[in-house]
Amino acid sequence: RVDSVESFVVVCSRSSASASAAKALVCLSLLRPVVVIVDKAKMTVLHATSLRTTRWKESQCCHFKNDVLGGRKRKHHVHADASKCEQVHSYLHTSPKSTILERAFLERYWTFMVHTFCPKWLAPNLITTLGLCFVILNVSLVLYFSPELDGSSPNWVYAVCAVGFWIYQTMDGMDGKQARRTGTGSPLGEVVDHGCDAFSACAYATILCDAFSFNAKTNRLLVCAITSCGRWNFGLDTVTSTYQGLLPINDFDAQEIQIICQIVFLLTAYLGPSGWKEINVPVPTFVSPSGTIPVGLLFMGVASIVSYTTRFITVVKTVRKRRQVKSGSVATGEGKRRTSTRAQMKKNGGLPPHWPQDRSLAAVYLTVVVIELCFFNAVYHSKNFIAAHICACVMFTEVMVRVMQIRVSDPNFRVFNWTHAIVAYVASQVIEKTDDVGMGTVIAVALATFFYRFFHLVAQVTGCLGLHPNIFVIKKAAGNHKKGKKGH
Repeated sequence: RVDSVESFVVVCSRSSASASAAKALVCLSLLRPVVVIVDKAKMTVLHATSLRTTRWKESQCCHFKNDVLGGRKRKHHVHADASKCEQVHSYLHTSPKSTILERAFLERYWTFMVHTFCPKWLAPNLITTLGLCFVILNVSLVLYFSPELDGSSPNWVYAVCAVGFWIYQTMDGMDGKQARRTGTGSPLGEVVDHGCDAFSACAYATILCDAFSFNAKTNRLLVCAITSCGRWNFGLDTVTSTYQGLLPINDFDAQEIQIICQIVFLLTAYLGPSGWKEINVPVPTFVSPSGTIPVGLLFMGVASIVSYTTRFITVVKTVRKRRQVKSGSVATGEGKRRTSTRAQMKKNGGLPPHWPQDRSLAAVYLTVVVIELCFFNAVYHSKNFIAAHICACVMFTEVMVRVMQIRVSDPNFRVFNWTHAIVAYVASQVIEKTDDVGMGTVIAVALATFFYRFFHLVAQVTGCLGLHPNIFVIKKAAGNHKKGKKGH
């Protein structure tokens, strides 16, 4: 054993052992730090695979209710201090308004699916994660058959994508209803749900580019603009919802857009990607000298322009509203809100109680925009498109978890991470097009950054609320955390 090498060296020297043997054993003793590092890495992997993070550095929970909770002493968990523990326990989820299709049939459909197929022991986070598996399957199929997104995938792949995204959308709607049904809503549920939605937004844009045969090899700028649009819109909406405590939803929003995309995938399965090229739409000559453009290009171009514009307007309005509230010219909440959230904002001088008054909202918006510009630049100039694109999607999901952490567990959490810039540069400029080993390595590093951040957040929230450390196991939070509210 390495622990006893030093004492064994002394024994050997006293027994007149050879000098060379003693030196060899001394060299072995120098390996002790390496063994310790390997052991810590092994334990980190074991904890990640078992979804337990209890061996990370823990300290006593600072939330005062834990002194008298069930007659137990204060719990110990990672990242325990007064502001963070208070943020976890003060979390309050406010459900956004329903969209047109939700009011028409989706809400009833999700309720039927939950009560018919979901037993009460089934954790909402497991439903969300199972849905994400179908999204990962869709992206994997498309990138395998069409790595340049040039429409090389066989028609049946798009049919699978349509079905897979419908299953994901169904499970994404079911998880919140299962959380309310079982009384297991928590801040962690919304983070899991939002993280899966972030990756799904990247996946939709990727597969649409392939369905319309945009070709990342010959039209790299077009592909990057469309895939970046999905990340841009989702990222800005995440900052807005983190600040307001309410996701900005219109009557025609994400649910309707998802169903339109699924219909496009079904039509692509019937027509083939080449079929969209044969359908041209007349446009003014200043748009196209020929007077026509493919319908796929028109569809994605108009959608991207509208999305960029509406998000920019939302950001400007939100930042301006915050400045007005801080200056005292506005003293009411953000529009029509739940009574509890509105009361909290009124009590806090019109500002959201979970957002630090001295933290700049504009700076957080700008940080997300700069990070996305870095991802866009990395993918656009990449030698290996798949490596750079997948890394951008994974790291973008990690950025969204970091933004959510401001509201869920740490009001002063830093959004920017230098690891993103390093991994993006390596994926873009170091990994060659034919370097499969390098591509797998850099993607693994990107995944490691995501899991590191996510499991730390899991350990903090579950420890502070007394939840089961495995997010796929149901255990109600002590004291029925924010009872009566949807926390997923």
